Amino acid sequence: MRHSPRTRFIVLAGAGFDMAHAERLFKPFQHPYRQDEFPGVGIGLATVQRIIQRHGGELRAVAAPGRGATFCFSLPSTASATENRHEQ
Repeated sequence: MRHSPRTRFIVLAGAGFDMAHAERLFKPFQHPYRQDEFPGVGIGLATVQRIIQRHGGELRAVAAPGRGATFCFSLPSTASATENRHEQ
């Protein structure tokens, strides 16, 4: 992921997660926790990733158990985003 003026970082203090399970974060109805640990159905980050990708962007996460997580996303310039939507 290139860092640009359109790259944003969201830092969450909290449980974090094992990076070995990072791919599951972005799949619908999957998350790295048991239901009794954290509520949710696992659709939120999958939806966010899909929206960002539809606009020609990228999303990734970096975390460690017990140390929180950082989510990074970037979006192309407005002209590039328009071109990407027309190609799909």
